[in-house]
Amino acid sequence: GTTNLALYGQDNQLLAVIDVTVSIDVDSVRAALRTMLPGERINVHPINDTIALSGTVSSAARTHAALEIAKRYVYKDGTVLNDMNVAARSR
Repeated sequence: GTTNLALYGQDNQLLAVIDVTVSIDVDSVRAALRTMLPGERINVHPINDTIALSGTVSSAARTHAALEIAKRYVYKDGTVLNDMNVAARSR
């Protein structure tokens, strides 16, 4: 989201107003997924206050784990979208 930061000096004199954009730290989400789920091919995409996960994982349990990890990085009202696929097992 976006907000404004107003800076005041002595005697409450307005010095500056700065526009600030706040977003999800996608790089940290990617790093956490790589660390906790090595070898999984998971892509992370920010969409406003939502994180979308896509790619291919090795099992449904890994899908669940990825979603739980990503949930730690969304804001209170944000969500995590699951567009991941579970790889077919070869025989």
